[in-house]
Amino acid sequence: VSTMLASLGYKNVVAITKVGKDSNCKELIKQMSKEGVDCSRMIVDSDVQTALAVLPIYSGTGGRGCFVNLAANTRFFHSEILQSLKNFKNHDAAIFHFGYPHITPQIQGKNLESLFIGVKEILDGPLTSLDLNGVDSNDSKEKHFDVLGPALRYVDFLHANIEEAECITGCAKGDFVNAAKWFIDKGVAIVAITMGGKGAYIEVTSSIDRMNQSKELSKRAQKWKGLSQNFPSYPLKIPNINSNGAGDSFVAGFLSSFLRDSLISFEDASKLALLCATRKILGIKDEWRMMQIVAIEKQVKDFQS
Repeated sequence: VSTMLASLGYKNVVAITKVGKDSNCKELIKQMSKEGVDCSRMIVDSDVQTALAVLPIYSGTGGRGCFVNLAANTRFFHSEILQSLKNFKNHDAAIFHFGYPHITPQIQGKNLESLFIGVKEILDGPLTSLDLNGVDSNDSKEKHFDVLGPALRYVDFLHANIEEAECITGCAKGDFVNAAKWFIDKGVAIVAITMGGKGAYIEVTSSIDRMNQSKELSKRAQKWKGLSQNFPSYPLKIPNINSNGAGDSFVAGFLSSFLRDSLISFEDASKLALLCATRKILGIKDEWRMMQIVAIEKQVKDFQS
């Protein structure tokens, strides 16, 4: 997400994670720095290895596997993130995004809650964002709630794909409306559930009190209160689709709506998310920070013509 935001042209994107003092760490920092991400806050620990994931993309279906060594992720603590944030000279951040609590075992449950509470206090009320991955379909609904439950009321924006949402909420297969409602009822302000080629369903809380708990939501998204819509994906004309990174790009696109110079509508924020994911799949890398949405749509259409 940080890499995508930086590549879109946004400045002062800072990444905080724990890595080992190894070649994978060097390569990670090299690639992220090249895109414009500030990696100076990376926590380098010589006692661990940098986490590594291998994602094979299957020809024909475009599906993917995942082989992962969590390594440093198992020794990554919420207190380390908060301490790093305290050391920032400027605490006026617009967004705090955290990814994948299911694969950071020390940042789950009450610790995840403490992270989001601490972030709100230290950074003067940024928009808080949570992205899900590594959700094991064999785990019970109760176990998933133990990972996320206490923190959800402090999450302003949450993204999950449809399979993850079904596992966590226990909703019927394909029931994205009730899955989103489950998260909203637990205190999340905005929920986005992506469904690959079928687009995304996005819902915003109808509670004005919940919107006002977030400085950024109160300032930029008051008119979104109570809105929901199932947005279709943008058509793709390529034979083999590699969707690796599309979910992260979707999140970056949606979050970018809170970084624009002027307020935008709920519909346009949702389009930005889908456009960002589409551009990732197509391999379009031009900055878009100053581009209007119609221009981005035209860019995607022209790229495939």
